[in-house]
Amino acid sequence: MAQFNFFRIFSLSLWLGLILMVGLPNSSDAQILPKNKRDSLIQGFIRVNNKIYKIMMVYPAPIVTYSTETSWVFGLAKFQAFRLSKKDSLSHAASINGIAGFSLNGQAFLGIGSSLFFGQNKNRLQFEFSLGQFPEDFYGIGNEIVKNSFKVTPSYLKTKLIYQHQIIKHVFLGLNYNYSNYFDMKYEYETFPETHKLTGIDGGLNSGFGFNASIDFRDNPYNAHKGYYLNFESAYFTKYFGSDFVFNRYTLDFRQFFHVVRNQYFGYQIYTRTHLGNVPFYSLSFMGGTNRMRGYYEGKYRDKSILDSQVEYRFPLFWLLGGVVFASSGLVSESYETMDFDNLRTTAGLGIRLTVDQKNRTNIRFDAGFGKNTYILFFGFSEAF
Repeated sequence: MAQFNFFRIFSLSLWLGLILMVGLPNSSDAQILPKNKRDSLIQGFIRVNNKIYKIMMVYPAPIVTYSTETSWVFGLAKFQAFRLSKKDSLSHAASINGIAGFSLNGQAFLGIGSSLFFGQNKNRLQFEFSLGQFPEDFYGIGNEIVKNSFKVTPSYLKTKLIYQHQIIKHVFLGLNYNYSNYFDMKYEYETFPETHKLTGIDGGLNSGFGFNASIDFRDNPYNAHKGYYLNFESAYFTKYFGSDFVFNRYTLDFRQFFHVVRNQYFGYQIYTRTHLGNVPFYSLSFMGGTNRMRGYYEGKYRDKSILDSQVEYRFPLFWLLGGVVFASSGLVSESYETMDFDNLRTTAGLGIRLTVDQKNRTNIRFDAGFGKNTYILFFGFSEAF
């Protein structure tokens, strides 16, 4: 699923705050109320719950965020799951999510993502699109970073398209296309006098096709409770496809989920990506963000290759709210041969889940991740993995 890292420092949902302010009836207060009034209070609370749930199913959520890079950011976000065909009972629910906003510093962004399952679950189509102008902090390349960063503010246009077809039950093969264009760069070189020598630091266009294969035994692609998922993806960026840079990318992603006790689940993920060739600065393997190594600013650690893993425990709280705790470890390096496993980076954190579609088991999530001398609070759609 498309996830957007614009909320990597601080995220706040106004309407979630309203829900929490409504709260549950205080048990001690309810005990002293007459039975008829207590029943009336409970029925009133149920009606409020139902109204809020219907609002979440229809309207986008207003979002207010703050970060040192962007100042205050205001926007709208929406996730919607739906069935493409009522006659197709085997396919997973399709989904579309979107986010748009602007900052008081003049930056703006738009992101749209969609996952479609059709043809009795034999066909899958994923689409991601984003454009905007947003600042990034650069701390150097490699598993060791410098103390002081410098800011880069690119304008960008990115899209990704993935198609898969089932060849045998649970096994899919397909094609993918990746496009990204960074332009109108604004940066400062005072801290890194050699930065201008980095490949692609001044922007450029990447365009590449590739192949993918996956084995998927999950019971739900948005919020799995059991099963496993293995995905391999390749991408080849060449001049023939219009790319300014020539390089290859290979990604391997494995996830598995278990039912522990009633309504409680455990999952883990192992992820790796590597590049070969003349890889531009903005296409390196990034550590951190909203999905993996939660707790580190996305791209704080970056290099040609990355290897990371995470575990997560999911449990219910009350009403439409659930909770998670998670931990991660990983590292980046120029290649697998040069990885130093004595220098792993680690993160841990916790989060809140708000169900926005009970039928299709989809959530909005609010996570707090903590790394070494750093932390990140953020908002996202569906689960991290």
